[in-house]
Amino acid sequence: MPAATRSANIQAWARQITTAGVPWLYWEVLPNADPHYGGDYEVGMGDAAFTALSTVAHEALSAPAAFDFSEYLL
Repeated sequence: MPAATRSANIQAWARQITTAGVPWLYWEVLPNADPHYGGDYEVGMGDAAFTALSTVAHEALSAPAAFDFSEYLL
């Protein structure tokens, strides 16, 4: 899959989840290729995909949520 397509997909899917009221941020992102070949929930990203993910992560920080998770934040 071309890097531009992957980046566009990451942003589109994250924005859909955020719009549904669950501001989205993937729990574990690796700064390189996924060493486990899809056998876990880690996501490996190069620079282009990380930039795309970073953009939607910052958007999620200011999005209204359907739930209040503040009690669970450290």
